[in-house]
Amino acid sequence: IPSVQVLALLCVLLVVINLILVGLIAKDKAEKRFLKDIEVFVTFSCEEFGVPKAAVFAVIKAESDFDQYARSSADARGLMQMTEVALKDVNRMLSEDYTITQMYDPEINIRCGVAYLSVLYKKYKSYDTAFAAYNAGQGNVDNWLYDTRYSYDGKQLYHIPFKETAGYVKKVNHYYQEYQKQYGEN
Repeated sequence: IPSVQVLALLCVLLVVINLILVGLIAKDKAEKRFLKDIEVFVTFSCEEFGVPKAAVFAVIKAESDFDQYARSSADARGLMQMTEVALKDVNRMLSEDYTITQMYDPEINIRCGVAYLSVLYKKYKSYDTAFAAYNAGQGNVDNWLYDTRYSYDGKQLYHIPFKETAGYVKKVNHYYQEYQKQYGEN
């Protein structure tokens, strides 16, 4: 027969486990609500700028892992990790005046990120190259496209000299394929 102290300890453990499980369930529900909310923003922005939802969700997953308050060492912010340089391009394109601090707002961040991704795709005509520019900047990608060590035709990158960017493109493409299956996009 267990002692009173052992039974009391078991009761305390059961209460703690129960509290943890209740917390996890509440967190899971909140995360699902958040994902549904941002899916609405992604859908509207993708329709506005002609970008596949799968590409946007892949960038969000790779950039911030769905953390709206993410901030990088390069001061990129929000879900799609917008920088001030990219935001200036987007503001010109949209005739807006968004600020870098507004990039923590999922609706604004997604609209700006999707607009920027659409500009990159229109410029490079390839999501691989657009993803590389999203990570390394257009200046780097433009230089690589004109260098025969990285591009044979000046249109497509066959080798990316930045290890981080090469890994980023690979990661985004992995997520892109997963989200294409989820959303039925080809």
